[in-house]
Amino acid sequence: VIAFQKANGLTADGVVGKNTLTKLNSNNAVSASAAATAKPTAKPTAKPTATPKPTAKPTAKPTATPKVDNVYLELGSSGTKVKTMQNRLIELGWMDGKADGEYGGATEAAIRAFQKKAGLWVDGKAGPDTLGKLYSSSAPKSSSPVSSTGETLREGGLLVLEHGKNYNFADHPCFLEHRAYGSVNFSFFRKGAAAEAVPQREGAEE
Repeated sequence: VIAFQKANGLTADGVVGKNTLTKLNSNNAVSASAAATAKPTAKPTAKPTATPKPTAKPTAKPTATPKVDNVYLELGSSGTKVKTMQNRLIELGWMDGKADGEYGGATEAAIRAFQKKAGLWVDGKAGPDTLGKLYSSSAPKSSSPVSSTGETLREGGLLVLEHGKNYNFADHPCFLEHRAYGSVNFSFFRKGAAAEAVPQREGAEE
């Protein structure tokens, strides 16, 4: 009875009740032989979940070294090349502030100081040699800025008049440039340089 009840989807309790009798006497009752040959319903096999591939992180591109062939920047120049140069000077510690793309006295002073430290010709102009060294991995750094972007250095600066002798003030931290007019030599110093901070030379007048 229990086997019949299982084969015909009834409660398999071995009790011949109303439902069992009805099914037993019906035309669609499952016989013992049919129950023996019936194949069990196969359970669907769950597909394994695919392991997600890790998202590749974008690799930062190194900053390209600007081309410096036939590039000449000097006092009065402006534009993106000047701005790129100022950013490099700021990065190396020769200037502070924010690059403005204007080659003024502050930028010229920083270039002069850089040229001197790098053993280049000191003229305050940024040509291929100066720029090549500036953008190289061996470019010298400064522990303190020489000037700030946008700073006016010459107006109100300290002027040293030298009578007939060529005094060397290039080692002074505020020194800008030296000019000779005939037998009279002038040295220009950065704005704000205190008079007492300038090395005194016999025969020189402020």
